[in-house]
Amino acid sequence: MTFKAYLNQEGKKVWGSIFPGGSVPILSPQRHHTRLGEKRQLAYMVAWDDLTPVQRGQIINKLASVFNGTTQDVENQILKDGLPLRADMVGSVAIPGKYF
Repeated sequence: MTFKAYLNQEGKKVWGSIFPGGSVPILSPQRHHTRLGEKRQLAYMVAWDDLTPVQRGQIINKLASVFNGTTQDVENQILKDGLPLRADMVGSVAIPGKYF
């Protein structure tokens, strides 16, 4: 089953170039607490395997630039822990047959 998170305005400012339609595939419609930087925040987990190779590369490059890391380190971290999408960047979540 495929779930989608739809980016709000803030989310589109940050991720809109990678997800121009504002739709991000997620693993579950449930939010989870995760540590992002120094803060603990609610987030959805991105369905990494559902992204195109171009999207994956863009995300890896963007995060490596933001966090001054190597692309290999960023990719390894994503493959190990997954890719969180801050819940405050999401306006709504769609479940096949339902919309919230």
